[in-house]
Amino acid sequence: GLVIMAVLVAFYSVCEPFEPVYPSHTLVDEYDYVIVGGGTAGSVIAHRLAEKANTSILVIEAGRHDYDHSIRIPVASVSLLDSDKNLVWNYRTVPQVNSAQGFLNSRMTLPLGKVLGGSSSIGDMIYGRGNVADFASWGANWTWDNLLPYFLRNEKALDIDSSQYHSTEGNLPVSRGEEECELSMAFSGAAQELGLKHVDYTSKDQLGVSQSLFTMMGGERWSAARTFLEPALNRRYKVHMTTSSVASKILFSGNRAVQVVFNQDGVNVAVRARKEIILTGGAIETPKLLMLSGIGPADELAKFKVPVVVDLPVGQGLKDPLKLWLRYKSDKEISVTRDKLTSARSFLEYYFSKTGIWSETLQSQTTLFLNTKKDGSSRPDVNINMLRAVALPNQAEILGVKYELEDQFNAGLYDSNTEASPSFLPYFILPARDRCVSAVLVSTTLLSLTRSTCARGGRADSLSCYQVRAEVGCDERPGPLHHGSSLVP
Repeated sequence: GLVIMAVLVAFYSVCEPFEPVYPSHTLVDEYDYVIVGGGTAGSVIAHRLAEKANTSILVIEAGRHDYDHSIRIPVASVSLLDSDKNLVWNYRTVPQVNSAQGFLNSRMTLPLGKVLGGSSSIGDMIYGRGNVADFASWGANWTWDNLLPYFLRNEKALDIDSSQYHSTEGNLPVSRGEEECELSMAFSGAAQELGLKHVDYTSKDQLGVSQSLFTMMGGERWSAARTFLEPALNRRYKVHMTTSSVASKILFSGNRAVQVVFNQDGVNVAVRARKEIILTGGAIETPKLLMLSGIGPADELAKFKVPVVVDLPVGQGLKDPLKLWLRYKSDKEISVTRDKLTSARSFLEYYFSKTGIWSETLQSQTTLFLNTKKDGSSRPDVNINMLRAVALPNQAEILGVKYELEDQFNAGLYDSNTEASPSFLPYFILPARDRCVSAVLVSTTLLSLTRSTCARGGRADSLSCYQVRAEVGCDERPGPLHHGSSLVP
């Protein structure tokens, strides 16, 4: 099915070729600002700095450009993480003890975006802002209320009810994606019948069931690169960019960072920053670059004979959600099957009007945030989503239930080679199992509750009308969904 989809997307690319949107520039030796990483954060920062007159900026991106229809077409996101398009950093954990026992050598992969736009170009396009408690734990001024004006400044709400939490004046398109499907309505109804309140998960109150929001517009993905970096590069101010360029070291003059060394086509290039060097390579590549430059735990750097510039706990406190997938069969036709995905009708609908299955995500439009610890905290530790999964085989209707369980781990150097992946130790710890059990119990209760509702004459659109017959499989791996990973200060 994915092979056929890839062929159709390739055919679409021939019929609808990309027009280059990034101007080409000859790099110079010195800029006011050097931004290392053209992902989500790097794109936004380049956009804001480009608003300043007479400012020169260089964006260094390790991945390639995003001229690819499989990035733009929402439903094609299902193929990006495992594709051969070289769009991801396929990091791997060290062998695990408490998880990943079904994986080769007990090691999991951690796919993050290696392309302009970073993980906003390869993820599921779900829009999120973080939790009040997370920001509060960062210290003074990092409060949700202080950050809300910046969220609103960026947001361009398209079909969302107006409220104090949404704005139509920004750059980033945020929408409900498509009409709320039967599955989403049933999932939301079941959750509320279970006693969970309906909330806006982008507001201060995240616990409960909510309508999912997506960074989509006009039937296409709008990544950070498309939204912020592309306009910046096309402004009259001097904003340059280099792709397929892996930063290897930061050079210092005393205690001031003054140059970045990067490798492009096998050649090392050094560029100087007059004002600032801004590291936006993500939660893995940024600490890796710092450690390769001598900023990090002294004992860790000593293992690889990296001279210590500053002894700091770089690479510690990394947080990323573990996703577990449970698959259920249903007698009711509701999921996206291979036949629907690869039909001529789906292709033509999208080609001529940017509508139909190809313009949608495989996510349901409803999401659920829970605190399974029952400790009174407003911070959720489990996120549950229903998926309109690609059914295997075609005759089966599959409903995917996805859980995200957040844990902390540390990133360290695995090798002093720039191209080597960092190591991750430890990874997921025992409490994650407890939360997994809680998440499975909640979803099973939801399904059972809605089935009993149907038996006593419930709503026609209720998920209870689906005859859930068997669990098909379970998979676990970390990876980007709402956002890239984050380092906790």
